[in-house]
Amino acid sequence: MQGALNVFTNQPLAIRPLVPFRVHGQLETPFVPALLLPWLTGALKQRNARRYFVSCFSIALANYLLTNYKYYER
Repeated sequence: MQGALNVFTNQPLAIRPLVPFRVHGQLETPFVPALLLPWLTGALKQRNARRYFVSCFSIALANYLLTNYKYYER
């Protein structure tokens, strides 16, 4: 789903810019906290699973915090 959203978001590398960049950010907002769900279910008891989900969460959070979703609204 993330790949499809990226392909259709209004940005320089989009194949078909249908989704405004601001809407992309709004759709991505619940994705970052959703990466913590495995922690709530106890799925992070294994070291490799913990590394995987903590890495995914860290990358997604950094991406979200460093992206200006209002950039293309000029």
